[in-house]
Amino acid sequence: MIKIKFKNFLSYGNGWTVIDFNPRLNLISARNGSGKSAIIDAISFVLFGKPYREIKMKNLVNQVNKKHLEVEIEFEIGNDQYKILRGIGPKRFEFTKNGETVDVLSSQKLNQIEIDKILGVKYLLFKNVMCIGA
Repeated sequence: MIKIKFKNFLSYGNGWTVIDFNPRLNLISARNGSGKSAIIDAISFVLFGKPYREIKMKNLVNQVNKKHLEVEIEFEIGNDQYKILRGIGPKRFEFTKNGETVDVLSSQKLNQIEIDKILGVKYLLFKNVMCIGA
């Protein structure tokens, strides 16, 4: 993963929060209630369309601003660069590979199963392995 940015996501407000990741190992450490778990929820939401924790989708939207939740992630797999954007209020979804919009993979419309194939990981594996201790 290279970078994630989000706004109006849980306790994060209308300004973009941007996190650049180290290509090897990343440690997020802070006091309780500071938004660490929200970062994991944002990664899960943008990649899989649902949060890491058991949170209703409507509750992901910042309760002060109540709209324009957006999460964007950039990552590389091999020599390919990907970007996924998901949003709520209004609903948005964009998926690009090497700067080109991806609409169709295989012979079907782009869906989460196809995205999981690209990622090489499904939501359950992400939930059980990628975020131990969240």
